Amino acid sequence: IQVAVKTLPAELAKIYFDLDMIRDNFRLVERLHHPNIAGIKTLERDPETGDCYLILEYVDGVSLLKHRLHSGGRLVPEEAIPLLRQVAEALDFGHGERVVHRDVKPENIMITADGKVKVLDYGLAWRIQESIARLSNIAIPISGTGPYMSPEQWKGQEQDGHSDQYSLAVVAYELLSGRPPFEGSNLDVRRNIGLNEEPEKPKDLDAGIWTVLK
Repeated sequence: IQVAVKTLPAELAKIYFDLDMIRDNFRLVERLHHPNIAGIKTLERDPETGDCYLILEYVDGVSLLKHRLHSGGRLVPEEAIPLLRQVAEALDFGHGERVVHRDVKPENIMITADGKVKVLDYGLAWRIQESIARLSNIAIPISGTGPYMSPEQWKGQEQDGHSDQYSLAVVAYELLSGRPPFEGSNLDVRRNIGLNEEPEKPKDLDAGIWTVLK
């Protein structure tokens, strides 16, 4: 069968840790069996190099980012909403299993040729960071990706399903307007904007949809 192989950060190879203990922290993620969530097969470590890698379900498609760019930079609501609904259903299922994604962004959303959505890396980054930190006493970095991070992510606070919901709203804004709601030259600027400013209403966006996004 075809699979996707994802290598983990090289610095992990320099740290000794028990792979079985890390696998234990993946149990919640591994049981996320949903048609809109790309599954995880296993976590392995190369015995010679120490490199760690994940074996994942292979998704034949394009990322939501590439799909938007191929569509002229933005999507009409009639095309965007069915895609967003599938992402929301995946997140809703994951939250019901007590797993927060923590990195919802267009690059982690794949679309197959028949229009089916697959959410990638569900909770993976956090599980890995949390496991390594617990075993090596290394501080856990802030999870998430700049433009899509919720206020609680920027503040390093506890996150639940609301954080993913915020990130999905940012993705929706970008799909419908062609740009993220908050932009800045560096992370400090983005953090300040995201915490303290309100996004502008995208031009020509339906008032009802804008109310939902806000």
